[in-house]
Amino acid sequence: SDTPDASSRAVALLGDGLHWLQTAYELAQSHGLVVEVKIDTLLHLSFLYFDMGEEETAQDYLKQHLRAEVDISRTWCRGCGQKRGGEEATMLTCGGCGVARFCDEN
Repeated sequence: SDTPDASSRAVALLGDGLHWLQTAYELAQSHGLVVEVKIDTLLHLSFLYFDMGEEETAQDYLKQHLRAEVDISRTWCRGCGQKRGGEEATMLTCGGCGVARFCDEN
């Protein structure tokens, strides 16, 4: 059962998680960190906002996440995290989602 004390701790933890995910996203943006960091952070922010009951904000972050996935799908390998494509590396499409691509490097 949820007691007021347990509920307030859960809200505080969600707030802490939100703070650190937003910090990670801002650092990834400002320092040009790995594209995966930005994309994964957007997805986790979406989850967190949904859990907090802020569904519109959650949907906005999810849309950003999906847009970013589609934008990089032809040039970034989701397996090794390196920029690929063109003649030097054939990109294989994920059979599950049909969006993520992987290079044929081991």
